[in-house]
Amino acid sequence: MNTIALYNLKGGVGKTSAAVNLACLAAESGVPTLIWDLDPQGAASWFFGAGPGPALSEVVAGRVPVGRLRQASGRPGLDLIPASLVDRHLDGVLAGMTGRKRLRELIAPFGETHALVILDCPPSISRLAEHVFKAADAIFVPVLPTPLSQHAYARLGAFFDHKGLPQRRLHPFFSQVDRRRRLHADWLAEPPAEFAGIMRAFVPYAAAVEYAMRDRRPVSEQAPHSAAAHAYRLLWQELRALLGQA
Repeated sequence: MNTIALYNLKGGVGKTSAAVNLACLAAESGVPTLIWDLDPQGAASWFFGAGPGPALSEVVAGRVPVGRLRQASGRPGLDLIPASLVDRHLDGVLAGMTGRKRLRELIAPFGETHALVILDCPPSISRLAEHVFKAADAIFVPVLPTPLSQHAYARLGAFFDHKGLPQRRLHPFFSQVDRRRRLHADWLAEPPAEFAGIMRAFVPYAAAVEYAMRDRRPVSEQAPHSAAAHAYRLLWQELRALLGQA
């Protein structure tokens, strides 16, 4: 089983859109997938129409088995752990996790039924983020082609160095790209040094993504011939190859 995270220190960069579209494409490709919504905004949970479930704090306290967090998404091969408002103070919950009760160990049992776990993460540097960085085999970081995103990604790299975490787990990709903008086009052609190793696939700024989220359908179904659908397919293929599931 592989565990990946969709993460960025900044919000509004297309993180959840990428998470749900990649999860749907993975399941369609025959990869049994679980998406875990760790963001209290619950956008991924809303996308899949998930109802409330047990709180992670109940699992940590030993009152609920971790398997009971899982819900069916309504899509073959794809399950979901929805966000819980009870866990809006998740940092405090994780502060009490000792010994084997860490996020990586909570994820491990799902390896019996799933080949891929996708973590949709809130935009923050927090105790939760540290747990995610240690639990994930790879962290995929959607970044806008803007100086502020460049700065935020550099800060993330500095945090990894500070914590002794391997930066090779970080895989940035450009998101919400508008090639009519000079800076976007320039950075696609020659990414800044901070984005060394950036993925080849990028997600365009497109109405198709907004409409798909509105209708709670993956772009590959909502607008299968769109540039955005093609972009997510390329991103999934590249991600899959990096994980060795090709």
